[in-house]
Amino acid sequence: AERAETALRSQLLELEHCRYEAGLAERRYRQVDPDNRLIAATLERDWEAALRAVERAEFALEAARERQPEDLPPSYFTELGTSLERVWNAPETTHRDRKRLLACLVEEVTLQVVEEGRTGGTAPPAVDPDAVGSLQYTSGTTGFPKGALLTHAGTMANAWGISRRLRVTAEDRWTSIIPLFHCAGCIMCILGTVQRGSAYVGVSHFDPAAMFRIVEQERCTMLSGVPTSYVAMLDHPARGDHDLSTLRAGTCGGADTDPALLARCAEAFPIPGVVQVYGQTEASTLIALADCAAPERFETCGPPLPGARVRIADAVTGAPLPAGEIGQIETAGPMVMRGYFDNPEATAETVGPDGWMKTGDLGYLTPEGNLAVAGGRLRDMIIRGGENIYPVEIENLLRAHPEVRDIAVFGMPDEYYGEIVAAAVDGGDALTPDGLGRYCARRIARFKAPARWFRVDSFPLTASGKIRKTELREMAAAGALEPL
Repeated sequence: AERAETALRSQLLELEHCRYEAGLAERRYRQVDPDNRLIAATLERDWEAALRAVERAEFALEAARERQPEDLPPSYFTELGTSLERVWNAPETTHRDRKRLLACLVEEVTLQVVEEGRTGGTAPPAVDPDAVGSLQYTSGTTGFPKGALLTHAGTMANAWGISRRLRVTAEDRWTSIIPLFHCAGCIMCILGTVQRGSAYVGVSHFDPAAMFRIVEQERCTMLSGVPTSYVAMLDHPARGDHDLSTLRAGTCGGADTDPALLARCAEAFPIPGVVQVYGQTEASTLIALADCAAPERFETCGPPLPGARVRIADAVTGAPLPAGEIGQIETAGPMVMRGYFDNPEATAETVGPDGWMKTGDLGYLTPEGNLAVAGGRLRDMIIRGGENIYPVEIENLLRAHPEVRDIAVFGMPDEYYGEIVAAAVDGGDALTPDGLGRYCARRIARFKAPARWFRVDSFPLTASGKIRKTELREMAAAGALEPL
C-alpha cells in the first residue's frame, strides 16, 4: 500500500507539473484579446485549441493569480468565464461539442477533488460498498444507450481481478485506445492502475502511427484495444519503424475476437501477453479473461473473474446448457449492475429475480471452465430457412483472406428464406463476389456463405470501436451500401 501511494503521489506531481506548463502556454495563447481568440478557435472547429483552453482554465486562473504576469489583461479573470459561456451558447456549437466541453470540465473538477483529498485534512466520507458509485452508459450497439447503475464494490473488485490476471505492477505503464468515459477506460484501466500503483498513459484519440510513437516514447508495457484497432496497427506500414519491445501484455475485446488476430499481435508487435477478454458495461466491465501467460488466452476469454459466476442458457427456454453447447451467456455476482437508470422494464428483461443477467451474447463453456464467445450477439444471429448462422464464424474465416482488411456479416430480410447472409467488406480492389464465394465454398457449408456482398471504406462504429451492425442493416435495406 505504501509503495502504491508513493507511485500515485509521483504521478500527481508529474501531472501538476504538466498542467502548470500547459497553463503558461494557455495564457500566452490567450494574451491578445482572450475572449475573441477562444471564440474564434471554437467556431472554426479548432477543438484541439479550444478544448485545451477549457481543460486548463481553472489551473491557468490559479497560476495567474499567483504570478500576475504583466502581459495578462486586467479583465482576464472575468473574460475567461464569459468566453466559455458564449462558446456553450453559440448557435454553431452542436450537442456533441457541448458534450466534449462538459467532459473537459468534469475532468477538471475531478482533478481538483483528488488534489483536495490528497492535501486536505478532511476525512473521507463513509461510503457503503454496495451503494451505486457509477452511472455508466452502454455503447448502444443494439439500440439506444442505457445507464447501468454500478456499485463501488463491483467496480473495485472488477478492476482488481483484471489487473491481477494481467499481472500489473507499479513498474507498468498502461495505454489504451478506449475512451475514459467507457467502462473499460475508467474502471479497467484507471482503477486498475491506481490500485496497483502503476501509470496510465492517456491518448486523445486513436491513430495507429500516434500509438506507435506513444508506446515507444513512453515505454508502455501494456496496451488495450479492440479488434479494429489491432488490425489497423498490424497493417500499418510505419509499425516496423518503431521500437515496441516494451509491450508485454494487453487486452482485446469489445467485439468477437479472431484468435488468429491475437496470435499475430503476440508475434508481430510483439505483445506476448495479449489476451482475449469478454465483458459488458452491466457487469462493471469484464466478466472473464485469462491470465496473460495462459495458453488458452487466444482461443477463449479464460475463466470468469473472482466473484463472477457464468452459465450458458438456452436462448428460448432459459435452461442451462452443458459444456460445449452454444447458448446465451449469463452472469451473476456482486459485479452485476443494480439495474438500468430510470428503466425498470429494461432491467426486468435483463436481470432475473434470481440475480442472473442475460448478456445477449452467444458462447459456450469449455470442459475446463473457460468462456468462449462463439456466436456474436444473440440479435445478430441469422436464421436462414430454419438454420442458425453465427456471423462471427464467417467473419473469422474471411478475415484470413489475404485481400480482406475487415468484414462485418449481418442478416437481410428475404421472402423465401426469412433471412439471408450479407457481408460488408473493407478490402482490396481485386475482391469479387464470385471469388469470395469460391473461397467460402471450400471452407464452410453453402448455406452459411454470404449471398449479398457490399464494399465499404469504413464501418459505422460506436465510440468504443464496435461495428454498428444495426446501422449496416439499415443502410443495406435503404440501398446506401455499394454492391461489391
